[in-house]
Amino acid sequence: QGALRGRVRVGLFVGGLEETPATTMGPRQVITDKHRLREEPPDILLTNYKMLDFLLARPRDRALWRFNTPDTLRYLVVDELHSFDGAQGTDLACLIRRLKARLLKERGDDLICVGTSATLGSEEDGEALRDYAGRIFQSPFDEGAIIGETRLSAGEFLDAPIQYVFNVPEDLGDRLDPEAYADARAYVAAQYALFFPGEEAVRPEDPEWCKKLGRQLKQHLLFNNLLRLLVRQPADLDEVREAFAETLPKGAARAHARQLLDALCALVAVARSLDGREFVQLRLQLWTRELRRMVAPVKPPLESDRRLTFADDLKGDEGGVYLPLVQCNQCHATAWLTRMPAASEHVEQDLKAIYEAFFRQQPEMRVLLPLEPDENPPAGKGQVKYLCGQCGHLQGQADGCFACGGPVLQQVFEPLLTVPKTVQGNLRLESERNCPVCGQKDALLVFGARATSLSSVAIHHTYASRFNDDKKLIAFSDNVQDAAHRAGFFSARTWLNNLRMAMSRALPEEGISLQAFMAHLPRYWRDAGVNPRALPPEAFAAEFIAPNMVWFPDYVALEESGRLPEGSGLLEEIDRRLGWEVIAEFGVRSLVGRSLERTGVAVAGFDRAGVERVVAALLPVLREALGLRDMDDRHCRWLVLGVLLHMKQRGAIHHPALADFVAKGANSYQLHRIPWLPDFHRQSILPRLPIEGRETAGFEALGSEKSWYGRWLLKLLGPLQALLPRDIHLPVYRHLFEELQREGLVGHFEYRGRKA
Repeated sequence: QGALRGRVRVGLFVGGLEETPATTMGPRQVITDKHRLREEPPDILLTNYKMLDFLLARPRDRALWRFNTPDTLRYLVVDELHSFDGAQGTDLACLIRRLKARLLKERGDDLICVGTSATLGSEEDGEALRDYAGRIFQSPFDEGAIIGETRLSAGEFLDAPIQYVFNVPEDLGDRLDPEAYADARAYVAAQYALFFPGEEAVRPEDPEWCKKLGRQLKQHLLFNNLLRLLVRQPADLDEVREAFAETLPKGAARAHARQLLDALCALVAVARSLDGREFVQLRLQLWTRELRRMVAPVKPPLESDRRLTFADDLKGDEGGVYLPLVQCNQCHATAWLTRMPAASEHVEQDLKAIYEAFFRQQPEMRVLLPLEPDENPPAGKGQVKYLCGQCGHLQGQADGCFACGGPVLQQVFEPLLTVPKTVQGNLRLESERNCPVCGQKDALLVFGARATSLSSVAIHHTYASRFNDDKKLIAFSDNVQDAAHRAGFFSARTWLNNLRMAMSRALPEEGISLQAFMAHLPRYWRDAGVNPRALPPEAFAAEFIAPNMVWFPDYVALEESGRLPEGSGLLEEIDRRLGWEVIAEFGVRSLVGRSLERTGVAVAGFDRAGVERVVAALLPVLREALGLRDMDDRHCRWLVLGVLLHMKQRGAIHHPALADFVAKGANSYQLHRIPWLPDFHRQSILPRLPIEGRETAGFEALGSEKSWYGRWLLKLLGPLQALLPRDIHLPVYRHLFEELQREGLVGHFEYRGRKA
C-alpha cells in the first residue's frame, strides 16, 4: 500500500505446470510463470521447502538467484512451523543453513526469521518455543520474539447494556423450522424478525447492516448468555444446548431450545464487527470415528440385545464372545464372521486371524447366521448348530454347552461355503463369500465404514443443503497416497449424490414411467422450455459428466477452450449415461447407500391395476391346472408383487445397453465395451434376470428350489409344499410370466434357446 503499491512483485514457484500461468501481477493473482520468474526474479518468493531445495541445486534455476547480493535477502518466513518436527524439522533446519551459506555468505546474523503457527504453543511456553525456533532457524530469539493471541474477556467484548430480550410467539415452532424457508436468506430474515421484532428489513448483502446486527447481538440477552457459556473452552453441542435451554423461559422456548440455538448461530454467522471483520469466531466441528474392528456379542436374545462395539474399547473383564460381522450387499442379511481350524470346536476371536481368513478365502473361515428359536434355516447347504456365548464352543446339540456348561446357547446356521478349486494345476479348498440367505455370489462384506465413506456422507449433506450458498471443500490427508485415493473417491460419491439431487428435482409431481424418465432427466436439465433453470450445453456437460468419462476427447477440449468442438456428440453420450443411472438408481442401486428409495425421496412402483388383472387371470390357472387349490388371491398377489420387486432390485429392467450383455450369457465384458457406462469391477452389482434354464452369474433359475424364485414360491406355499411335485416351480412361473407379458409388465428374450 502507499509508496509500495505497484512496486512489489510476488512470485509463486511450486511443482507442477499450469495451463495458463500468470506472467504479471494482478489484483487477485501473483506471478506463476516459471520462465518469467527465472528471467525477472520477484521481490517476494512463495514456495515450499522441497521446491526451495530444488531451486538451490538445479542448474536451470541458478538464474533466479543471479541478482542476489549478501544484503538482498532480508526476511525468511516459514508458515505452519508446527508441522516441521522430527526428520522433517531436521531437513528444514539443514535447508535453512544451506540457504544462508549460499545467499548471505559472510553477512552477520541479521536475517529476520519468522515462523507462524496456530497450534504450536502459547506465550506461556516461551522458553521451549524460542529454543525450538532457534534450532530451526539457527538464529537467537529473545523474550519479546513470541507474539501470541490477544483475547477479550466476555465482559470486555459485551461492552453494551442489554436492550433486547426474547419474547416467545405462539407460532414459535413454525417460525424456527428451517424446512419452511426456500433459502438461507429467507431463513435469516425470519430469525432476525424473531429476535429483533419491529426492526428494519434484512439486508445480509449490505456490510453496514451486518455491522448493525453485530451491535444488536451484543445487546441481546440470549447472545450474552450463550457467549458466557462458551468463554472457557469449546464444548459438546448437546451440552451447550442443555445449558442454553436453562437460560430460556420455561415452556415453548425450552421445548425448542435446539432450533433457537441454531437460529442464533445463523445470525452470528451473518454479523460483522465494526471494522468489517468476523463478528466472533463461529466454528461447528463434527467428529466421527471410523467404524473399523466392529464386533457384536454372541448372546441369546433373552439375555441381552446385540449391540455393535468397537473391539478396541473392550476391556479385559468384559466376558463373553465378541465376533466381527459380515453383511450381504444385496439383501443386507447380517451374520457373525469367525475362523475355526480343522481340529478345533471353538470359534476364533482374534480379529487379525479372522480378517486374514476372510480376505484370503481360507477354508477355516466360518460364517454363522443367527436364527430365532423357531426360525427355519435358509434353503442353501449348511448345518444348524449352537454357539455358546460364554466360551465360543460350537456344537450340534442345544442341551447346554459341552465345554463350559453354559445353559443357554445361540442357534446359528453355518452355510457350507468351502469349495475345491484348481489353481495353477493344484487342487485346494477355498471359502466363497456367497450370501447364505439370498445366494448372491461374492456379496458378503465385512461390516464397517472407513473415514472416506463417512466423510462422503457429510460432504453430501453439506452440498445438498439449500442453506449452503458458498460451496467450498478442502480435505486434508496424512499422505500423498491417501490424498490421491480420497480425491477420486469424494469426486465419484459427490457426483452420484449430486445426480440423485438432480433426479429428485426433475421428477414430475404427477409421477412418470421409468422408461419415460430416462429421456426426461437430461431433457429437463438441457431444455429451457421444460425447466427455466436448464443449463447451457457447456455447463450441462461440466455438471453431469461422470468421473470415468472426463478422458473423452471432447470433454478435454471443453476444459481447454471452454467450448465444445463442432459436431460434438458428448452431450448425447452424457444423456445415455444419465438414462443408465436412472435404471440403476431405481433398480440394482435402490437398496444401496443413500439412494432415492432409502431416503424416502422417490421409488419405482408397479401398475397396480395391471397387477390385479394378472392376479385375477393367474389364480384360476394355479388352482385348477396346477393343483394349488388352497392358493388364495392374497398369496397370489404376494407371488406377483414379490417377483416384480425382486426383478427390479436385481436390475432386470430393460435398457438397450443390456442387449449384448444378455445375449452373450451375461458376460460383463460386453458392458466394458461401452465407453459411457460406469466402470465394472468384481464387486460391482450387475443385473440378474430370471431364466428357465440353469442358473449362472447373470441369470437366476426359475425352476430351481435353491434359487430365489424357488425359495419364494416355497415360502408362499408353506405346508402345502410337501404335497406337491418337486418340479412345480417352473410351471408356476411359466404361467406367471405369460400373464405378466400379456399385461406388458415384463418383456422376454431368447438366450441360447432358453426363454428369459
